[in-house]
Parts: sequence; C-alpha cells; structure tokens
Amino acid sequence: MRGVFVSGCVPRVFAILLAASAFLLPSAHAKGFPYTLDNCGDALLFDEAPQRVLVANTDPLVMLDALGELGKVVAWTGLLSREAFTEEALAKIESIPRLAMQYTATGGAAIGLETVLDVAPDLVLASEKSIDRQMLKNAGIAMFVSPALCLAAAQQLEAPASFDLIFDYLNLYGRIFGVEQRAGHVVAGLKQDLEGVVAGSAERGTGLALYLNPTGIVSAYGNRSMLQPMLEAVGIRNVYSHIDKRAFKPTLEDVLAQDPDHLVILYEGMEPEAALDLLGAVPGADQLKAVRSGKVMALPFPFTDPPTPLSIQGVMMLNAMLSEPA
Repeated sequence: MRGVFVSGCVPRVFAILLAASAFLLPSAHAKGFPYTLDNCGDALLFDEAPQRVLVANTDPLVMLDALGELGKVVAWTGLLSREAFTEEALAKIESIPRLAMQYTATGGAAIGLETVLDVAPDLVLASEKSIDRQMLKNAGIAMFVSPALCLAAAQQLEAPASFDLIFDYLNLYGRIFGVEQRAGHVVAGLKQDLEGVVAGSAERGTGLALYLNPTGIVSAYGNRSMLQPMLEAVGIRNVYSHIDKRAFKPTLEDVLAQDPDHLVILYEGMEPEAALDLLGAVPGADQLKAVRSGKVMALPFPFTDPPTPLSIQGVMMLNAMLSEPA
C-alpha cells in the first residue's frame, strides 16, 4: 500500500520515565496509612503499602515500571508487549514467574483462585473480567481495577477520556504504594512532554482509529477511549467523538461514509505491515481518502488504551509519523 506510515522502531519509553530513577524513594511509608479507596464500587483498605503484587493483564506493569515498583510483583500473566518496556524492565519482568492463564473472549488473561492463592499476593491488579473480585475478597486478598475499566454502569467514567486520567491514575498508584512524591515527578515530566507536542500541533482535519483482524473491522473508538484526546493532541478531529463509548463495531458502510483525512490502524501481536495488509483486505478501503493520500498510520495498541504513560508516548509517535513526508 503506497504512502502509509508505520511506527518503525518503536521508542521504548519516555526519557522522563528513565530520569525518574533519580527520585527513587523507599517504597513503603508508614505515613499515609491506613488508606481506604473506593474502587469500582468496592471499598479497599490498605494498612500499608502492598509488598506482594499479582498482575493479571500486563497494563499495570507499565504503571509499576513508571513508578519504579516492579520489584513488588511476585507473579504476572497476560500478553507482554515488549515494545512498551526498556531492556532493563523486560529483564525484570521476565525474571518474575509467569502464571498459566486462559484468554477471555476479548483477549485478556483470566486466572483461577487456586492459581492466585499459590503465590500469596496481598494485592491483585486485574480487570473485573480476569478474576472474581468477591472470591478474592473472601480469601482476604484485595483487588484493584483501573477505574477506566469498571464494568458496572454506575461506576463507569461519565466524561470523555482525557490525559488527566493518566495523571490521576499515576497519583493513585503512588498513593497505594506509598510513593506519592515519585509519582508527582513522573506526572510533571509527562505533562511537559505532552505540552511540547500540543504546542506544535496544527489543525490536520478528521481521523478515526480502527482495530482490525483477518475477519474485518473489530472496533472503532469513541470519546471514552484514550484515542479521543490522543487524536485531538495532534490536531485531528475524531469523526466518532460523538459516540459515547470506549469502543464499538461500526458498519463498513459508515466507515466509508466518514471518509476521514487520516486513518490510524491499531495492532498487537503482529508487525505493522501485517496490520496494514489487513486494511488492504477490507472491501472498499482503497477508496478511502486517507488511503489514497497516504495518510494511514500503524500504531501498537498498547500505546493507546487503557490510560497509562504509554498513551502519551503514543501521542508522540503519532506526531512523529504525521511530521514525515507522505
């Protein structure tokens, strides 16, 4: 496909995440505990900072890496996006036991209670689809879910997604793990990186993001996805900004009718060229304005949702691709 952009050699991490090590503090602090948190409608009580953490699905690893807390992880499960970490962080993660898992219908990791009990965690970081929260509670184990992934309608985020979610989550992780000062330094650096991109962005027309598989279009993204603020940050108006959902499956006819100026193809577990080949197999895709003008970009899905520092790195990657000549 002529004139498309791919992410190429994906940047490993922000410079700020590497520089954050200059501010490393002791991980556990008596100050600030006990601490009670309302998480997806469930009250979590922390008498002290967690010391043994089980991570189900690897997005929380990004947050813990940013805060220098990977040493607290005693086991993990899920699909590891290697491009999201430095070689040093990958070495740490791969030295931690990886648990057997099953996959949910949406590709997440699901684990059983006995598997959890075998590693005796004092905190599980997971999605509500990964493991039954009540079973863990009955076993005396706390479970924290990213607020962006709460399943109950009453607990879901009401406002469109924003970068404040990332900053709030980092500060929340800092509070839970007793490293608030460290979290504040990381947040400040990320805001500076983001401001640098936004300040240099111009209006670039319309766009949309699609996740594809060999059967066709799987998802497009509305205003509750991090794709909304990400596209806005680089000067692109999401044609689905009026859709009050994180993700949905559009009809092929609607995608063709939207005919955006820019198209972002999200991929995971494959090379970017393979993801672009999937677009080429979609009937009528060659008639899209973005395809004809060479304004198609391939971006690794972990650099979008859920809200983590990778979402801001994704903005920087999009900005770099948009700055390349067609």
